[in-house]
Amino acid sequence: MTRRLTLFTRKTWYLDCRINGGRHVVKLGKNIKRTVAGELTNVKRAAILKGEAGIGKKKRDCTFDKATEAYLTWMTTNCRPRTQRVYQQQLDQLSLSFAGKLLSQISSFDIERHKHRRVEAGARVVAKT
Repeated sequence: MTRRLTLFTRKTWYLDCRINGGRHVVKLGKNIKRTVAGELTNVKRAAILKGEAGIGKKKRDCTFDKATEAYLTWMTTNCRPRTQRVYQQQLDQLSLSFAGKLLSQISSFDIERHKHRRVEAGARVVAKT
């Protein structure tokens, strides 16, 4: 996060910052001194970092099952029947490991554990990057 104090016309101070790639401008006050504006900046910045300011969109997280349903919907309209069958088989195996989890809860360690389980079962593991 970058912070910057900018003096706009008529002696109004603003906190101009970038959060997650988006620009946010917060009004600090009118007809106040620079030192007071600096102190307000520190207070506002702390609130932003704690998540109390309500600035920035929180990413919506969905479960693996909902993501699978959305992918299946896309796949039925955009893929050939044989490709659909192969992808369905792959999703069935993935759902054994990740069903019920949020996408943000699936780590690279979980994926490696899934691949290791598939190797032990005698299946070919295809790693795509």
